[in-house]
Amino acid sequence: MNSMDWIRPRLETLPGNISAVCKNLATGETFAYRPHALHDAASIIKLYVMAAMFQGFHDGDFRPSDRLPVRREDCMPSCGVLTYLDDGKEVSLRDLTELMIIVSDNTACNILLDFYTLPRIQSFIREKLELEETFCRRKLFDEEASARGVRNETSAGDAARLLEEIRLGRLISPEASAAMLTMLGHQRLNGKLPFRLHTLEDAPHIAHKTGEDDGTTHDCGIIEAREPLLACLMGNETDVPAFERAMGDIAWDLVAGLGKA
Repeated sequence: MNSMDWIRPRLETLPGNISAVCKNLATGETFAYRPHALHDAASIIKLYVMAAMFQGFHDGDFRPSDRLPVRREDCMPSCGVLTYLDDGKEVSLRDLTELMIIVSDNTACNILLDFYTLPRIQSFIREKLELEETFCRRKLFDEEASARGVRNETSAGDAARLLEEIRLGRLISPEASAAMLTMLGHQRLNGKLPFRLHTLEDAPHIAHKTGEDDGTTHDCGIIEAREPLLACLMGNETDVPAFERAMGDIAWDLVAGLGKA
């Protein structure tokens, strides 16, 4: 019997499109609940944009220090900080990538999507990452594309695979993987998987990325507990507060080794 099967009934009580992949990276034991279900990606798409940028850094297509202007027409609603800064500020590719991850800056993401281009990012996802359930089809807050039903999509299975490759040092290069893991570890949006874990005296370090929208909440990350854990939980058309409470409780019980209720 899988020792993480206690997660299933907790997810089954939640409404909507719910999926999860949780894995003990020390033992390989894995729990999967609808891992191939497609989800509106929300800000989880930024994981794949981050990976594409680090591929470009590694290949020498551009440098982390190269700078792009932030124009008023680029500015998107929060999350993020760039929308509130002076018009015309130039920001390095490395800093745009960091802001896109650690404060989920939507303006930074769209600037990078314009820079790298949607077709090249999708080609990278399919050909380099070899992921079949992730689709980067439009910029964030593209209302016209959204009205036509154009969505960015991913799955818990794809996000889990990406994060495990980063954790193992196998995504792009050991150096790139280490840099991405460090970036994810700087995450400032910590109200989901890490929420209860912060109260532990020996709280584990967590490298993760969240996503949210109306009726949507995701969190995918690596928990550096005594035995390292991977947890990717995704929900669309769900009860967001209830699912986020469940995320925190599941992460707590994974680390504490309880999982009884």
